[in-house]
Amino acid sequence: MSTTTKSLVSINAESMEAAKNSITNMVNRRGLVLEGNLDLSKSPSFPSKNKEKDFKRRLERVIDLPTMKRVSMFLRMYSQFTGTQQVKVDYSAKEKKIREYRKEYVEARKKAIEAYSRYKEEKGDFYKSIHLKG
Repeated sequence: MSTTTKSLVSINAESMEAAKNSITNMVNRRGLVLEGNLDLSKSPSFPSKNKEKDFKRRLERVIDLPTMKRVSMFLRMYSQFTGTQQVKVDYSAKEKKIREYRKEYVEARKKAIEAYSRYKEEKGDFYKSIHLKG
């Protein structure tokens, strides 16, 4: 039985430029905010082979399909292994406000559901019993 392993992307200027372009495209497309200077020119140094493999895996994922979580983890690891200041991807001001209002709405909805259940419990069969007596 033979096992095949997928070869990971190599860490070179070309792949780092592809990652930078991928991140920049995602930020522009989704209207996100990039906090800091996105400079991926410094070569990372790794304490172990496992850390290097993990970094390569994250680099490949960012190039293939960048998401907020993938980009954040990749940038955190990049700053950790290069000693540079961490660059962060954050939501836009409008999206932050929408998320805040959504949170308020969910809390209000939860309170409304609780109030409705207390009302139904108190009411019970009260009106049915009044109409049946009359």
